[in-house]
Amino acid sequence: MRRGRLAVLAVAALALAGPAAAQAARAGSLDRSFGKRGIAITSFKPGAGVEAATAITPLRHGRVLTAGDEGGFGVGLARYLRNGQLDTSWGSGGKVIEEVPSSYSFATGMAIAGGRIAIAGGVDQGGDFNTLVEAFHAGGARDLGFGNDPPNPIGDGISIYGLGQDEFANAVAIDGQGRILAAGLTREIMAPYHSDFACWRLKPDGSLDTSFNGSGSIVVPAGRSTQATSVIALPGGKSLFGVVAGHRLEVVRLTASGVPDGGFGTGSVATIPHVSSGYYSVLLARRRDGRILVAGTYGRGFAFARLRAGGALDRSFSGDGIARVPLPSDLSASVTGLALGPRGRVLAVAVVRRSGGLAHVIVVRLKADGRRDRSFGHRGLASVSRKGPSLSPYAIAVERDGDVLVGGETYRGKSDDRFLLRLHG
Repeated sequence: MRRGRLAVLAVAALALAGPAAAQAARAGSLDRSFGKRGIAITSFKPGAGVEAATAITPLRHGRVLTAGDEGGFGVGLARYLRNGQLDTSWGSGGKVIEEVPSSYSFATGMAIAGGRIAIAGGVDQGGDFNTLVEAFHAGGARDLGFGNDPPNPIGDGISIYGLGQDEFANAVAIDGQGRILAAGLTREIMAPYHSDFACWRLKPDGSLDTSFNGSGSIVVPAGRSTQATSVIALPGGKSLFGVVAGHRLEVVRLTASGVPDGGFGTGSVATIPHVSSGYYSVLLARRRDGRILVAGTYGRGFAFARLRAGGALDRSFSGDGIARVPLPSDLSASVTGLALGPRGRVLAVAVVRRSGGLAHVIVVRLKADGRRDRSFGHRGLASVSRKGPSLSPYAIAVERDGDVLVGGETYRGKSDDRFLLRLHG
């Protein structure tokens, strides 16, 4: 199918027709040396289901690794060169497809450390989902030193754990000891709209780490629907979680032993005041000085907050610790990714739709003090759409030179393919 014309739009107009050409290297504009006019499209199984990129990691020498669904019943990874072409020296023609036998599985997060790639998500186990963690070597081969999860096969690179209900991971991290944190939710199968925040910690061989809450997992019931949508492994073994709690944005810290850390926030929880999550993701990033950036959806726009290491609002950020970036009232937005850039800049991406319209990408960039970076895009906002196919972004990352990577899925009438685009930074 003929690919639609790409356009970087002034967000003030928010129309699908492209504006007059601006300077090619303006921050926030598509890098047309990447892929085809700024966007690389990848299909794992032509005509299959969703093949979205749900996680992006920039690598050395300008390479980029993406992870997500592969359109069938498993997980798909793809590695790209600096120019957006698949890196055919990696995997099979630049791709790796792994499926759990006789099961449907999906990937929502990726972490890389010590030459190991960890993928987390969920797998269908006969009508309910269990948490899935897969491990790969840097070259793309499945890590057969991982997968010690009896009664499942041992040494297959896969660990599957359940809590007797319906559960899966939304995010994953690797700590300084090589242990893997998978964070997400557990819920009763008959009550899918009520969930509890859950986390699993695995040893490097994929077995449950029983030094974590005595069992290798923790469930935090809160009397309302909660789930973890991001996780950061902290120095010393502590862990930090972005949690959607009803309509609230919360950050939770656990000790190295996997119990709530009373030294953080109020009883281990920092709640972002005066901001409603709208049941979307709560995304986290940690600065080198220990301060924590939080992003979520606020009304029809973006919400950001910065916390000090102990969980208190950092009021040097945007005057009161919270920054809001509204969008026009005829748009709906879901913030799906957060990243930190050079000089303390903060970037987030959202899926944006006008009523009845196609999904497209909006990226916002803030300065370190929480003000919009008006040198980026149109007054701090850059929008990318395609005439015809939709673009739904699910992940964002920043390369060392400040260029911005966004990945997700594009629907082209017959199939959902993976897209990866690059904006000038």
